[in-house]
Amino acid sequence: MRGIFGLIVGIGLVAFAAGFLEIDSEAPLFLRIILALFGLILIWASLYHSRLRLKRWAVYNGGREKHGFACLLRQTGEDNLVAEVTFKSANDEWLITLDSSSMKATLATIGDQVQAIAWLGKDGLIYGLDLNGQRTLPLSPGQPITREMREKMDRQSQRRELRAQRLSS
Repeated sequence: MRGIFGLIVGIGLVAFAAGFLEIDSEAPLFLRIILALFGLILIWASLYHSRLRLKRWAVYNGGREKHGFACLLRQTGEDNLVAEVTFKSANDEWLITLDSSSMKATLATIGDQVQAIAWLGKDGLIYGLDLNGQRTLPLSPGQPITREMREKMDRQSQRRELRAQRLSS
């Protein structure tokens, strides 16, 4: 629903900027350019969101299922709306971003490890994740964690700890 709504609003913004929608006075050129760019970005984001939702639907209806454990890395955003979660199976590990509102019940217990089922697409990416039997809403496909990615994540966590120490002292 969000994808369709965003697409409609984006098309409306581009149509207004192009002059297809009339109002009493014409908007300044700078404002029309900004609205056109915002509309194009909104159209792109809506198409991406819709594609992700369709892939999520497809993996729940015939994708590979992998059992393992999920662990909350951190919550980001002003109101902690986005959660970064790692999913670990017997041999592999993935990083996925989830919508926090879709997993509020399990958010308190996910600090440790919680049982999870990941749903993989044909490309080996996670498009669906169930935490304790509760479906979550992914904001991006889950990427396999490589050695370089693990090193980068460790450096980021060290920087966060240093910043926290500087702020506390």
